[in-house]
Amino acid sequence: MEVTEKIIWFMLSKAERVKEICDVEYFTDEDIESIRRLDKDRLKFVWEMIMCYVDDFEHGLGYGTCPFCIYYCVKSIGAYFESDCEKCPYGKLHGICKKEDSDFQKIIKSNNFYIIMFSNRFYKKLIQDIENY
Repeated sequence: MEVTEKIIWFMLSKAERVKEICDVEYFTDEDIESIRRLDKDRLKFVWEMIMCYVDDFEHGLGYGTCPFCIYYCVKSIGAYFESDCEKCPYGKLHGICKKEDSDFQKIIKSNNFYIIMFSNRFYKKLIQDIENY
């Protein structure tokens, strides 16, 4: 399976989990088209980074499992990185994640959001399913 489709499947699966939490549309058809327009070689790197991050963390929903954040990363600061959010198509559609009115903030501040819903186990199984497809 092509890396673009792997990333889309990954995000669609996360979107299904978000539906259990709140009514925010986490990943849209526009987001799918945005991913399809990105550089394929750079997306290979993004997929590798997601897999590495998932190996090293316990749980969460954030930059380490977001292909947009990784793709638009501008510099590394130790274990963290800064993103050029102004260029991010996801941020343009859903709001910049750091901003209070963004879809990301609505999700993580929802009464039904539990960080463990996006556990290491969830991500590892998802990646395994995608890689074995």
